[in-house]
Parts: sequence; C-alpha cells; structure tokens
Amino acid sequence: MEPLCRNTRWADTTTAVRHSLLVASLEAIAERGTGTVREVAAAVGVSVVTANNVVRDLEAAGAIDEIARRQGHRGPRARVFRVSPARTCFVAVRVDPGRMTARCGDATGTGPAVTVAGTTPETLADLVDRAAREQRRDAGQVRGVVAGVSPGFTEAMGARAADLLGTPVRVHRGDHLAALAEAEVGAGRGAAVFLRVTGGPAPSTTLVLDGAPREGAHGAAGAMDRIPPQLTGTRAADGTELTAYAVALACVIADPELVVLDQGVAEPELLPDRIRSVVKELAGPEPEVVPSAVPGDPVLTGGRRLAWSGILADLARRAMAP
Repeated sequence: MEPLCRNTRWADTTTAVRHSLLVASLEAIAERGTGTVREVAAAVGVSVVTANNVVRDLEAAGAIDEIARRQGHRGPRARVFRVSPARTCFVAVRVDPGRMTARCGDATGTGPAVTVAGTTPETLADLVDRAAREQRRDAGQVRGVVAGVSPGFTEAMGARAADLLGTPVRVHRGDHLAALAEAEVGAGRGAAVFLRVTGGPAPSTTLVLDGAPREGAHGAAGAMDRIPPQLTGTRAADGTELTAYAVALACVIADPELVVLDQGVAEPELLPDRIRSVVKELAGPEPEVVPSAVPGDPVLTGGRRLAWSGILADLARRAMAP
C-alpha cells in the first residue's frame, strides 16, 4: 500500500507540530493546576474543537485525569482535568564527592530534599526510592531520573542505577544543569547568549545559547580546571586570576551579553572587576557580570526542570500513538 503522504518532510513537520501542541496543552494544565477544554484552547491559542481533540488524546493516553464536572456548565466548560500525578513522577539528583542529594516531584509539586553518603549506583537507586517515599510514591512509579554529577560519576554508573531501578537515568554535569536553571528561572532568563561560571574544586564555564546550555561533543565543554595556567599567563596556585583569564578568553570567543557567577565562585567581590579588566585587556567587549539568581539549589532545579520537560514530551508521544 502506498503511503498517504509522499512528502515525508511535510509528514515530519505535521508530527512535530502536533507533538508541540500536546506538550503545550500539558504545560497549560499543569501551570494552572487544572483546566477545561476551553481554558486549554485559550492558553495554547487554538480553537475549542482542536483543543477538544487534544484533550481527548491526552486523556486516552492517561496523561490527564478528569477530576470534576462544573455544575451549570455543559460541553467543553464542564469537564475539569489535571495532569496525572501518577504518570509524572520524577527524581532529580545532585552527585557531589562522597554524597548525593535528591528531590522527587510530580504534577502536584516537589518533595523535600534527601541526602545520603556514598556515590555508588546502588546508593543512587536507594536514594531514588527514599526520595520517592517522601513524595508518597514508590520507586516503581518514577518515570525518569536526572542526575547532575561531579567528576568521577560516569554514564556507566548511571546505566547501572537505571538497571537497578528499571527506569531511565540521565547523567549530566552538574554545572550544565545549573546553567539550564539559570536560563529558565535565574539571571540568564531572556538572555540570548550568556556564560555561567561555577566555582569549587573543578571550576567551569557553561555557554548558554537561546536558553540551551552547550555541553560539547563529549559533555566536557567549559572545564576550566583542565586549562594549563601557561595558556592564560597565570600561576597554577592563583585560582582567582586563572578563573578571570579563563572566563575572559571564553568571553572573547563567545561574546556573551552576560556572565553569571555561581555562589561558590571564589572572591566574588573581586572577580567581576577582574573579568572586565582582562576582557578589556584582550580587546573584547565587556559583558555585564552578575550573581546567580536561581532560588534554591541550581543543580537540583535544573535537574527537576529537565526531568519534567522529558516526562511531558514522553506523555505527548504516548498520546500520538495509534
């Protein structure tokens, strides 16, 4: 049998548009807490007929639940839906040297942080179970885990934890997740190009373009601790000077409008002026240098937002299945 659509590019575009519409509808309901077909139509900018079809597909896939019917209303105004908490359970994890912290969330909100000692895959699996219980869930209900890791925790360890849990574990560098949080809810919100500088034993810079952190081909972009001091003309022991020169070199290459300093950056009262001075010395335009504005833990915030968006995308794909 010949395909109904010979133009596969058009078919792919139609599929992408439909997927985006399903995700936007889920986001609209989740943001309000509840929603009717008419409210979804207004929020997403489509007709009531289109919204009704979208809501029907989402309900059939189990992505949303009907929780009430409004008295005195008929048709699209009557049925009230919410995004299914049972289908949206996730866990965000921060892996630090010697310990891990996690928070579990779903469509109803996010539970308290749970911290344990150790960084083995087995410890991670146990931590996910404990965090889920804090949200009155069990590990079997967790649809996805996002781990922001420090050096030493590998993707292979994440794969082992995924096998133990029976659910995907996505491993990203912690500074990249923090940059995602900065782009979406922090000082970088609305900035087309900015750098986020993370301090600590392994300082790094993360380039963010149009809200998306650039991790590099091997996930190792921006690791300032691997830059030889001689490349910047500084001494290895001079952390502040090395950071200033490394950030300045990145500024000359990327030309960001903004540089955001993490709370863990050494000598934050001296670094902004030094960065501007070095950038000027290297004949580059001086960016604005500001502190991070992410509420709470940036790594966990970025992990929660990445996990949530992944779950909504998966629910939309399920709703598209024949």
